[in-house]
Amino acid sequence: MQRAATSLPRKALLGLLAAGLVIASIEAALRLVAHDPAPSSDAPPALVEAVRAMGWEPNPADRRLLREDVETLWSLIPGFEGEVPSYVEGGRGWEVRIGPHGYRGDPPIEPRRGLRVACVGNSCTFGLLVDQAETWPERLSEILERRTGRPVEMLNFAVPGFTSEQGRSVLESDVLPTLPDLVVLSFGFNDTWPATESDRLRIVRQRSVAGRLRRRLMSLRSVRLLDHYLLRARDRAGRPGEMRRGAGSTRVSAERTAENSGEMIDALRRAGSRVMLLSLDFPRGERAEILSRVADELDVPFVDARSEFREGWESEPVRELVGELLPDVAIPSVATTRTITLEVAVPSHLPRPITLVGNRAALGDGRPGALVVPDDGAGEDRRAGDGIHTIIVELPSSGETRYLFQCGATPGSWAGLESTVACRRWTPGEPAPERARFGRLPLMAEPIHPSALGCRAIARLVARCIEGNDLLGPVR
Repeated sequence: MQRAATSLPRKALLGLLAAGLVIASIEAALRLVAHDPAPSSDAPPALVEAVRAMGWEPNPADRRLLREDVETLWSLIPGFEGEVPSYVEGGRGWEVRIGPHGYRGDPPIEPRRGLRVACVGNSCTFGLLVDQAETWPERLSEILERRTGRPVEMLNFAVPGFTSEQGRSVLESDVLPTLPDLVVLSFGFNDTWPATESDRLRIVRQRSVAGRLRRRLMSLRSVRLLDHYLLRARDRAGRPGEMRRGAGSTRVSAERTAENSGEMIDALRRAGSRVMLLSLDFPRGERAEILSRVADELDVPFVDARSEFREGWESEPVRELVGELLPDVAIPSVATTRTITLEVAVPSHLPRPITLVGNRAALGDGRPGALVVPDDGAGEDRRAGDGIHTIIVELPSSGETRYLFQCGATPGSWAGLESTVACRRWTPGEPAPERARFGRLPLMAEPIHPSALGCRAIARLVARCIEGNDLLGPVR
């Protein structure tokens, strides 16, 4: 009697069992190996894909602060507290505290004790690379409390890497229930990242059955290993090129950015909150024009910090930053002084003369364009015309000294400030200032994210907009 042919379902079952045994064997072997090229503690997969599409790799903050999230692709890890290492060369670590509500800082206080302001945005608003107290929302809270004389509860709902699509979800689920008096919305830069599919479609896919199955599979080292090397193979083949800049497809389209912004504004107004738009796209400013148009159409205040940073310091400095150089405090006279040599290396294409201005009498006493720093080979200057400008000054032996350089300025003019935009500092007891380089950028920790000083400048710009538009008046 002929043996009955094995049924197709039985063959499929046997095949699945065999595949399962193979995967289990590989998984057991990999768990004996210390090196895991794609560890489970890596950043959320959706973020990794988005970051690599830009030609970058996830940074330490991505790996330590973020987790996968079905609703928004990723979110912050509640309760994290500690120092995160900097990914900027020579940068120091920065302190972060994520509250139990899953956002940086403290959760809402009930009953509310005063004005409630919510900031919703991406890593610039979150405060990537700056300490807890140095984020621009925290600085804004200090300014508003000082100027209004009222307690201000600042809620930071920003998450690194977020687009307006993800922000819209956060607004609905977490921001609106807190009933803020004022909300500052700041999205745009991440919307423009290249992508093979939009954030909107990716979120839908992640919520699906297939998405849930993929997340379970990615918990296996064998699957992560396969995914890791397939990604490297695609990179070597050059196939991800369509994801790079200029490919046309982005995480959020320009039309969708405008739609998301408009819908968030409408939702906030219906809830009785006031709102303003803020653009913090320092590299390109691609969506600033769109946000400006939305603001005009919906009669909402708008601030483009990139424009303020760039244009203000190419001609006259914006007033928010002059105070960094010349704080409005009395400087006591000091009997003893110390001789200090100040040097600055200046590229040949920048106009001369090079002048120095600071908060001490020996540095011009706050008068710009007056104290020339020579490059003539005389005195302590090493060699005439070498681009190293040197000056020797007598500075007080106590108290902080602040100063910066200018190029091509005339006496009394703030024009020509070095692109640092910020003052340098020296306090007695510290090492004497080393040679400075013209053109460093202390307003920015790196080309995308503002430094602590930049956050202070942003806070002042936002505060000025809030006051000018009476956004903290009676709302409800």
